[in-house]
Amino acid sequence: MKTKSIQSIGIIKKINSGIRNFSNVIKTQVLFYDLPKY
Repeated sequence: MKTKSIQSIGIIKKINSGIRNFSNVIKTQVLFYDLPKY
């Protein structure tokens, strides 16, 4: 059970970091798309 919980925590951390990276990529893309307008 302990190993399973540790594995699930690692998976959750990976998912969270992936979501953060994804949101950062979207933010930078939005900034680059907004630049030509101004």
